[in-house]
Amino acid sequence: MLADAFVGGVTGSSYSIFNENFEYVTTLPLVPQDNSSWRYYTTWTPDSMILMSYVARSPIIITDYDDVWLAKYDSALNLINKVSFGSPDTLDHTPITGIGVGCVHSDTIFFSGFKNATGWPPAINRVSWIMAGQVDSQLQLRYLHYLGGDAFYEPRYMLPLSDGGFVIHAPRFNHETDLYDMYFIKLNREGLITSNKPGQIIINRAFISPNPAKEYLKVECMLKQAEASVLTLSGAEISAYKLVQGTTNLPIQNLKPGMYLLKISTVGKAVIETHKFIKQ
Repeated sequence: MLADAFVGGVTGSSYSIFNENFEYVTTLPLVPQDNSSWRYYTTWTPDSMILMSYVARSPIIITDYDDVWLAKYDSALNLINKVSFGSPDTLDHTPITGIGVGCVHSDTIFFSGFKNATGWPPAINRVSWIMAGQVDSQLQLRYLHYLGGDAFYEPRYMLPLSDGGFVIHAPRFNHETDLYDMYFIKLNREGLITSNKPGQIIINRAFISPNPAKEYLKVECMLKQAEASVLTLSGAEISAYKLVQGTTNLPIQNLKPGMYLLKISTVGKAVIETHKFIKQ
């Protein structure tokens, strides 16, 4: 039996063992071998593997910022793989109630979380982005989308669906009432919004920070072989860069102060999206 709360003297994610007569034997911690981890959620896959989502700091970059992590175990509780998603300058959390990963088919695993988390109540100008992603059975990323950025969204849980998509419950904070308004997003297999007023929320494949920026512009993009171009507002290209899968620092020291465009494209030059940023 898997649990993500206090059971049998274990705080946090645990597994309980029963004998063939369903008599309780013991409870042991189920941890992703990371002392900084917290907010675990575990579930089974159809092929009897265990999926876990949790929050932890990066083991490589020394930082106080959290990342979203996924881990996979076999039925003997051996760690098969674990991966992280996030950047070193934002708090990236799994959903508040912990249900951040799941699947209907073993090779199509959905996960969710949110970028730019904060305490309650969020500041009047605080915004966040809903993280909506899909990995395969080996936790290799297929896509990671960032939804929102126009308000403070606080994802509570996600649910994979039999039609190949998934639903995210992400209430939006209302500063007039100091309460959260209910908000559900339905996405298809490719992570594209299919219902709940899709024109009111933006899907981005890349996340840029800080904005305004002074010396470097960080581009977080999980697309493979993507490129970024800095343009003037009139569309004239100033510089172009190849993006790594993850976070790329673009030097902008030589730009004059003002507003610019950042175009994200594929190797074939197909434009994915365009962002505005301010050079201080």
